[in-house]
Amino acid sequence: MKKTLLLFLFSMLNLSMPAQTVIDGEERDIPDAIPGEQVFIHFNTSLLFSGEYLYYKVYCMTAENPLPSPISKIAYVELVGKDGTTLFKHKIVLDEGTGQGDFFVPTSVPSGNYKILGYTQWMKNAGSSNFFQNTITIINPYRGEQPVTSSPTIAKKESLLGTSPVIPEDKLAAAGDDDHLQLTISGDRFRPRERVSLTLTGKKETGEVGNYSISVRRLDNFDTPSMFTSKSFSNLYGGSRNLNRQGEKRIYLPELRGDLISGFLRSHDQSLSTFNQKIALSIPGENYVFKIATTDETGQFYFNLSEDYSGGQALIQVIGKDKEHYVVEMNKAPSADHSSLEFPSFTITPSLEEQIIERSIYNQVENAYYQVKPDTLHTLEQKKPFYNREPLLYDLDDFTRFPTIRETFIEIIRYARITRNNKGDLVFEVRGHEGSMNYNLPPLLLVDGVMVQQHEDFIAFPAKKVKSIGILRDNFHLGSQIFKGVIDVKTLNGDFNTFPPAYVHDHQLMKPLAEKKYFQQTYDDSTERDLERVPDFRYQLLWVPRLQLKKEETLEFFTSDVTGDFEIRVEGFTGKGEPVSIRKSFKVQ
Repeated sequence: MKKTLLLFLFSMLNLSMPAQTVIDGEERDIPDAIPGEQVFIHFNTSLLFSGEYLYYKVYCMTAENPLPSPISKIAYVELVGKDGTTLFKHKIVLDEGTGQGDFFVPTSVPSGNYKILGYTQWMKNAGSSNFFQNTITIINPYRGEQPVTSSPTIAKKESLLGTSPVIPEDKLAAAGDDDHLQLTISGDRFRPRERVSLTLTGKKETGEVGNYSISVRRLDNFDTPSMFTSKSFSNLYGGSRNLNRQGEKRIYLPELRGDLISGFLRSHDQSLSTFNQKIALSIPGENYVFKIATTDETGQFYFNLSEDYSGGQALIQVIGKDKEHYVVEMNKAPSADHSSLEFPSFTITPSLEEQIIERSIYNQVENAYYQVKPDTLHTLEQKKPFYNREPLLYDLDDFTRFPTIRETFIEIIRYARITRNNKGDLVFEVRGHEGSMNYNLPPLLLVDGVMVQQHEDFIAFPAKKVKSIGILRDNFHLGSQIFKGVIDVKTLNGDFNTFPPAYVHDHQLMKPLAEKKYFQQTYDDSTERDLERVPDFRYQLLWVPRLQLKKEETLEFFTSDVTGDFEIRVEGFTGKGEPVSIRKSFKVQ
């Protein structure tokens, strides 16, 4: 089944219009045998105040069963308002069907009910009504235009009503149980700033590693929108098992290997063909990305970005002597349709004032001390260059510095020189290995990951700003393009391409959201003295978005200065696709 699916999808990508992320034209049907996808989002709370974080974990599964989908490598998460405003739209890289993200609620966001949406490009074929969606309430106490009512008239579990009872004594620390996992904690009552141990134990020896996410958060003293769980979210999809939409003229192709970026090559000169032209794409940065694509008979091209990248700017150019006479037009992926979303009404009762003020003060204090409790970004793994060979590397700080690039190549760099071509232009030349075939072609010159076709632009660059020069002497094939070696240059400040030539098209990318390692407060002998005077008003005690579990795992966290009832929520799926949803409560007093 999976083999048939992948063969079909790759055949879709090799149609006569392979570069599109969307196919328009005659009516097309997606075969019933091709499964759809479903997205479940576990998020930390359905009630947020300005100054708080929404944390979420994305699970992308096949529509047939909740196993990680082999189709999409990218998911999208949006938070949408009733007026159609999109508070955020995140692109999430999926690793074995899961990804994570967060959003800080700024003071510019008005109070109201919002929808969190989750979907993939492939899921658009089933319509936006099949996206994951859940209501989230936001309260912004810093804006004056609040919808206040003197009596609670909103249906329970749809918006804020007023206070709700705390957990009864006999319900505290109820068994955290599931058919597949058992959750135990080290007590049911804790003091502020006390250590809590949480243990998850697999109840079946299946040999399969499950994937879970865990949230520990203070329960709100308000009625809040209900949250879908891993066991109930499938009700959103109405039992759909395929993507067949009779009569649709548009098919959204899946992002099989990563971001799909596409565009068209145009020319006002009708004597110039847009067919079979080479297009270069560069994403500058420490881990730069460089690719070459070829246009089809319609002038269309595409790039599949399967690598991690940190830059938000893509520089795209036509390769060849007529590059200045072409225009690059980038395609924009159609936005998701929000017209079918339904929002419950929203009001705030005056009785909530005291609680809202207290929580807002806590948030302000927490944010004031963020520098001593920071989250950190996962650093991108240093990867080898695309040519995947070890170049001759010259770090110019290891040599006597020369003022010009020309002198640097004469005095330091071996196997490469500056000469003049038959037009009289200054160009670089790389001397290949003994016996290597000479194609009489120029080398590939990259500066900060960007292809430089007019070599004189770099020859005029101050040598004191260059960090290193790498020389690859082999004849290099990239797609159907052949280069006589590679010259790979890194500048000290990465600023060579600040003002690219007119024939280089600047395209802003929607970068995938970087993963974070979330801060966990600790109080032990080594830190207590430093932190004892720092206020701790955390509502969110723990957020673990990626926990892989086979048998048993123990996690530790510390309570804060906030007292009241807290809840542990575990969501996820076993290695065989069975949903797991556990809730367990404890008190801090």
